[in-house]
Amino acid sequence: MYWRHLLVGEELASAAGRLCAQARLNRDSEASAFSAASPHH
Repeated sequence: MYWRHLLVGEELASAAGRLCAQARLNRDSEASAFSAASPHH
C-alpha cells in the first residue's frame, strides 16, 4: 500500500510544479505588460 502514497505524492508534486510554472508565466507576462505600459520606456 506504500506505493499508493508515493504515487499521490508525485501527483501532488507535479500539480504544484505546474501551478508554480503557470504563476511564473503570469508574473512574467504581467511584468512585461507593465513595463510596456510604463511611460519611462
